Formats: sequence, C-alpha cells, structure tokens
Amino acid sequence: MSKFLWLIGVAANVLSAGQLGSVAPVPANPWEPAASGVRTVTSHEERAQLIQLLDRARGFYSLNTAGVPYHLKTSFTVSSNGTTQFDGDWQMDMTHAPGLGTLITAETANYSVRHLRAGNIVYQSPQGSMPLRLHEAIGHLLGSMESTSWTERDLIRTVQADVSGMSATCILLAGAHQTREAGAPGRLWEEREECIDPQTGHLILHSPSPGLTILYDFAGSRHFHGKELPRKMTVMENGAIVMTEQVETLEDLPTLDASLFTPTAAMQPGGTVMGSRFTMPLWIGRPTVPANQAVMVFGLLNPDGSISEAHALEASDPRLVEAAVNLVSQLKLHIPVAPGANVEQREFFGFVRSRPTN
Repeated sequence: MSKFLWLIGVAANVLSAGQLGSVAPVPANPWEPAASGVRTVTSHEERAQLIQLLDRARGFYSLNTAGVPYHLKTSFTVSSNGTTQFDGDWQMDMTHAPGLGTLITAETANYSVRHLRAGNIVYQSPQGSMPLRLHEAIGHLLGSMESTSWTERDLIRTVQADVSGMSATCILLAGAHQTREAGAPGRLWEEREECIDPQTGHLILHSPSPGLTILYDFAGSRHFHGKELPRKMTVMENGAIVMTEQVETLEDLPTLDASLFTPTAAMQPGGTVMGSRFTMPLWIGRPTVPANQAVMVFGLLNPDGSISEAHALEASDPRLVEAAVNLVSQLKLHIPVAPGANVEQREFFGFVRSRPTN
C-alpha cells in the first residue's frame, strides 16, 4: 500500500508468528473451489503462464483502454438484510469520454449520487462517502482484479476446479510472507482468488477474501470494441446472495455532449475515489474462544479513518464474530492526505484472530 495507517485508541496486540501458532483453517464453503488440492507454483514458466491468464481476463472489462466514448447502464439489487446500507433496487449510469472524464449517477430509495471525475479533479453531489454496495457494483464489475504488476513477488498457488459447471483454473495470490503456509491443501485466509475459464479467458469467480465470492455469467455478454462484460454478476457472502447486478446496455455514445462533464453548481470538488483494498491483521483476547481462531470482517475505510458498514464474512468460531465486528467498527486510523489531493475510500478487510489470554 502507498499510505501508512496507524491505529489510534484501540488495543490490538501484535504478536509474533511463533507466539500465535497456526491459524485455524478457512471453514468449508460450497462456493470455495480451492478447498483442497491446491499446490504452489514453483516454475518460472508456469508462473508466467498464470500471470498471462490473469492479464487476459483483466483485459476484457478494462473499458477505458478501448479509447472510445461509451455509455454503460446497469441495475442491481441489494439484499443484505440490513448488514449494509440501502437494501433494495438500484439504477446506475456511467458515461465515459477519453480526455473529458467519467460521470457516474446512481440512485435507490432515499439515496442518490452524482460523481464526476474530470481530469485529476473529482466532483460529487452530495459530498461524503458513498455506500459499500455501490462501490462493489462498480468495482467488482469494472475493476475486480489488481494489476499483475502487483503480483511480481506474490506467492502464487493454483488448483483446477469446477465453478458453476465449468472447468476453471483457480489462481490464489498472497504476500510472499505466506510462503511458510504454502503447503496447506486449501485456501489461506490472506489469499485472493481468481478462477478463470482457460478456453475463453473469462473471469468466472472473483474472491478478494474468504467468505466473499463474486460469480460472473457471460451467457449473453455485452461486447464493446474488443472488450466484454458479463451479462450478470452475483455477489455472495458466506454462501448467501447479497447483491445481483445486470448489465442493461453497453454502447457507443451516438453524440458526445461535453457539457455532461462540466460540474453542476451542486457538485463541489473533493469527492471520494475508490483506492486499493486494505487488509489489516488484528488480535483480540476472548477467554471463551481458543487461540488462533479467525474472523474476516469486511467494511469501508473512509477518508476520516473510520470503518463503516462492518460485518463478518467468514469465521472459524462464531463466538468470535460479535467482538471482531465491534473491534473493527471502533477503529480510527490516521490517513495522511496531501493538501488539495482527492480523498479515498477503500474496501477494508480486518483479519481478526483470537490470541492467548494468559
């Protein structure tokens, strides 16, 4: 990550790996294809082939690299049972023109936003953080996979698996420090997972964290100047569907209206942009929970350093969930921002482990 974050006012004891011991394994999940048989990639040649497959999948949805103006319209439904904000039906429009900018409008009951990025300035109405599910509707569809330039020193593991009835190559990525656990037969808590159809190059499953799974349906996909978006995207948390998104239209702009990219009087500079994901290891003492149980907590890291919409994705011991979510919800991080720079929100993953209490 490019920015340093500091904990303020929250006790989170950082212990060495030797003191902690081995963390409990990721629980079984019917939508976790890398449950067994995972192997470490050790040859330079296979590593290069898998990175090339990642690049191919990423290239399908990078619409801005087509270099032509476009209009994208989607609809999505959030059904999180109140664990996140603004359940219900949403509409979203995105208009992009090279050299002019990108305009996003989105609305649901009791919330709407108009977000414009023109050059290096972001304008937004209303000001403030945008909801987690809106960020997911944009990010999982148009920017789910990190650039492979970030994987040069990553641990890479792989397994062949069946995903939605298709044979897929699943690629698991983690920091090099995870090499000590590379022999695990299934997925590690800190691994990101991408499952790709090796024949078409389509990304069919994306999982930035255990317990968070995004499935892509390319039947009736939308083609655009060598790019291709899935017809449908389904977001699941711990096996339950929390959001579905449909790509309604993806088309060229018949006429280019430059006024679309001029901020209105209500749109003030200083809107939020979505930065790279952030994962923080945290430890908590719970006498009723054995040491080295784990919970992955998901939420939004806001520009003021708070974590909003925090909720658990996956847990090896349910007794740790409430305390883990409370810990993450109370975090207050210090995020240095240069004067005049755009402020960021990030998807936040709190990897909370129980520590010895004696």
